[in-house]
Amino acid sequence: APRVEMAESDQSTTREGFNHRALLSDETFADLIFQVDGKFNVRAHSCVVAVRCEQMLNQKASIKSKRKKKNLTTIALKDGFITAETLKEVLNFLYVGEINFPNLSMADVLLLNVAARNYGLKRLVWLCEDWLRNHLDMENVFQILRLAHDLQEMNVKNFSLEYALKHY
Repeated sequence: APRVEMAESDQSTTREGFNHRALLSDETFADLIFQVDGKFNVRAHSCVVAVRCEQMLNQKASIKSKRKKKNLTTIALKDGFITAETLKEVLNFLYVGEINFPNLSMADVLLLNVAARNYGLKRLVWLCEDWLRNHLDMENVFQILRLAHDLQEMNVKNFSLEYALKHY
């Protein structure tokens, strides 16, 4: 069987042709539930999450409670830590290894960047920041600058400020 090698620095990367898109959309064997803001449940497979981003299962800063019942683990995330849509994008990245940035707003990409940084997903942080940097314009730079400041995303704040000073 062909061997799939993972990058040493970030296990979320995948080789071309190696993804779990079908598994992501099929909840048949999903044994993990992320509960967001006490009302949204996002299902996943613990084996995929454990291999790609173990931090999601153990990060005390994000977890309000964790309970296991039979073969199902429910992780209640702290209120306001992440939105259900952002969590779905993070999981999509873990399963598939890519993000469909054109379908996201600049604010959504920035929220995804925050989540990626919180979960230690270096490649996803790089992808988000690269997308944001390459899609800044005079219509969105001040919105991104303000949001980056509010979210304490210093890298995004710095390159947004540079862009604004250069082009204003």
